[in-house]
Parts: sequence; structure tokens; C-alpha cells
Amino acid sequence: MEKTALAVTPISQKTQEEYEYTIRRGRLIHDLDLGKPKIRPERQTELTDALRSPYVKRAVSIKAKLENAELSVSSYMFSAWGSMWDVVFRTKKGVPVMRSPLESLLPGIEVHILVISAWADLLNYEEKFKLKGSIARLFCSVNMLNEDDYIKNAKSRAKTFGDNMEPVLVSADVKKIPEHALIFVPVLHEAHFYCVCFNLKDMKVEVLDNSAKDVSMQAKYKKRPEKLRDALSVYLEKNGHPAGGVIDKVEPVRLEMPWRTKNNVIDCGVFLMRHMETYKGVSGKGWECGFSNECTDAGEISYKQSKEIDDLWRKYITKMLLSEGNEYRGFVKAEVAKYNKLSADEKKRLESKAYDTILARLDN
Repeated sequence: MEKTALAVTPISQKTQEEYEYTIRRGRLIHDLDLGKPKIRPERQTELTDALRSPYVKRAVSIKAKLENAELSVSSYMFSAWGSMWDVVFRTKKGVPVMRSPLESLLPGIEVHILVISAWADLLNYEEKFKLKGSIARLFCSVNMLNEDDYIKNAKSRAKTFGDNMEPVLVSADVKKIPEHALIFVPVLHEAHFYCVCFNLKDMKVEVLDNSAKDVSMQAKYKKRPEKLRDALSVYLEKNGHPAGGVIDKVEPVRLEMPWRTKNNVIDCGVFLMRHMETYKGVSGKGWECGFSNECTDAGEISYKQSKEIDDLWRKYITKMLLSEGNEYRGFVKAEVAKYNKLSADEKKRLESKAYDTILARLDN
């Protein structure tokens, strides 16, 4: 599943000149020498209570019918039209992501690792819209510890984890981890995505994994949740957090969710993204994830969940690209408008070979 990271190539002068837009109160200015947008400094203001209200729906609805924008944007992205090197997503303090990795959201393809880290950036951006008094959440990039870090000593792991936490805090625009927070650490191991959630309020370490494979924690995760927990504890203690030196005594548990899967081995990425988006520290019936069960009560595979997954890929690519937190939102909207002007035959031609084209791009 893990693909080679693509080198960031500046978008062309022609592309930059084709779009101008306003991000909130900051006017976009094109820096043609550096090939990336800059934002005028804007006055920092507190969000009003209205924008923080529970009626601001941040989580995508699984059950809702696909909207025209979702059909239009996803068709554009999943057609493999346009340059694979175009940067199409970046939050103000996040990492730029080009078109090619985001095309891996096409149903049937294993999602690229950069998509998960970009998703974490977007969720960190959205945290400023949370209701006052609700639990704070912090979303980390994938693999805060690399594969070889797990076989190194604890001191080395703690240093690597601490170094990787700094850009996460920058992305979230916070100086330190809140005292009571949920920290989400996505993990990619053996071509499978899952998430370790550290609940610093209730002192829990929970593994959020769509796989219902009936094996022991040790066999499945090879002590990775424990090693992440210990590295986090060192980081928290070093930075004067009350959970430091405490969380490392908590045993990880794997949450059992009714929508877990035994047969689906390719869509772990979308399950991970959904778990990060919707989990607030309350499991069981209090967790409104939205997925149907994989199988019926009679044990037969239900296609409801498959349809929900296919639709969710389209909803997520649209949410990312059209989010006000995406600095390339204006560029994407202009590109979608161009794509919509193509003839029906040309669109059909692109779509017929898109799957193979996208796979080839990802292997580039």
C-alpha cells in the first residue's frame, strides 16, 4: 500500500494566473518565483459561538445521497485528467499534496499514505469549529514511528516521536497538547491502516481497526500500540503534561464495532478516515459512525456497506478539495469547471482507462 513519495513540483505560472480567490479575510497573492501561494497576514479573531455550535456539521453524512458537487468533483478527480504533478490540496500549515496521491481515493485502489496525513491536517483545521467545552482532538500524521523505530530502543523511539509531534502541533495551530484531549495516531503496518487513540481525559488507549480478524493483540499489532503509548508518555512528561508518566501504565484495548469487516481487505483507509472523523471517546451506541454492518443477521454479505464506502470516497475527496481550509480550493474549482466542458465522449474515454492510469501514476 505504501507508495514512494512524489517530489513536490511548483505549479506553473499559467496555472497560477488562472485563478484568484479570497480565503476568508486573507487575499491570495501569487509568488511566481517560488511557485506557491502566500496569504496576507490576517487578524486573529475568536470564532463566534454560532460557528462553534453543534449545528455546524463537520462530519460527512454516510446515509445522505450524493450531492451534485460531490458527483462533479469526484468525477473530475477520478478521471485521471490533468497533470499528476498539480498540487491540489494543502491546509495553511500542512504539507502540499499533489493530484496523484489523492486519486488513490478511487474505489478499488488502496489509499496512498499521504492522503491520511492530509486528512489529519484537515481535521486539525476543523477543530477550531468544535463546540466550546467539547473534548479537544489532535490528529497526527501516519507512522509517528517508522517501521525500523519499533525495533530500536525506547529512548530512540521517544526522540523520533517527539520530533514528529512538532509539525503536528504546527498543523493544528496549537503550542501544546491540551490537558484533556484525544490524540489520534494513524498506523500503516503490513499494508493495513488502523488508528491508536489516546484518551488523556479518561486514561484509555484504544485501537480503532475495521478488521474483525480473530487474533490476539500481540499477533495482530506486534506491540506497536504499547510502544507508541510509551513514546507519547515520555513526550508528555518532558513537556509537563499531567498524563506523562501515567498513560504508559494503561493497557491498550481493541474496540469491537458492529461495522467491522472480515471480507473487505482493501478499504481500511476509508474506515480509518471515518474513525478519525467521528470518534469522540465514547464507544458503543454513543459512537455514531454511520456504517451498516458488513453482513446480514443470516451471515450473508450485505452490499449496503459496499455502497456506503464507494459513496464515502466521493464525499471525502470533495470535502478535502472544497474545504475552506484548502488553499488550492480556487484552483480545483476552476479545473472542475474546465473538466465539465469536455464532451460526453471524452469524459467516457477518460473514465474507461482511469483505473489503470491512476495505478500507473501511483507507481511512477
